[in-house]
Amino acid sequence: MWAFTKSVLLGTLAAAALPSIFTVTLAIDSLPEGLDGGGRLFPSLWLAILPIVVTIPIVLGTSVLFGLALTVLLKRTEHETAAAYMISGAVLGFAVPLVILLIIGAPEGHWVALLGALSGAVTAHTWWRSAREPNGS
Repeated sequence: MWAFTKSVLLGTLAAAALPSIFTVTLAIDSLPEGLDGGGRLFPSLWLAILPIVVTIPIVLGTSVLFGLALTVLLKRTEHETAAAYMISGAVLGFAVPLVILLIIGAPEGHWVALLGALSGAVTAHTWWRSAREPNGS
C-alpha cells in the first residue's frame, strides 16, 4: 500500500511543482501586511496549495482506474519493464488531462498535458521501483 501511496504523492508533486511556484508567489504577494492582514490568510493559503488540490485527485483516479489495470496487463503478458511503465504512464498522464480539458471546454489549457505526462512518468517509475522493494518501502 505504501508503494502505491508514494507513487501517487510523487506523481502529484511532479505535476504540481511548477504551477506551485506561481501560486505560492501570488499567495505571498496577496497577503496584506503579513499575517494580520484582515483575515485573508485562508484564501492565500488556498491559492498556494491549489495545484496540489487539483492534481492529487487526477493522479489518484488515473492510478486507480488505469495504472492498476496496466500493472495486471503487463504482468499477465510478461512485459513488465521500467520503460513499459514509464512510457505508458507518460501517455496516460498526457491523455487524461487533455480529455478532461476537452470535456470541460477548456482546450486552451492543453499545456497542462505536458505536466500530466511528466506526472504519469514519475508515478509509473516510482510504482515500478517501490513495488519491487522489500516490504514496499
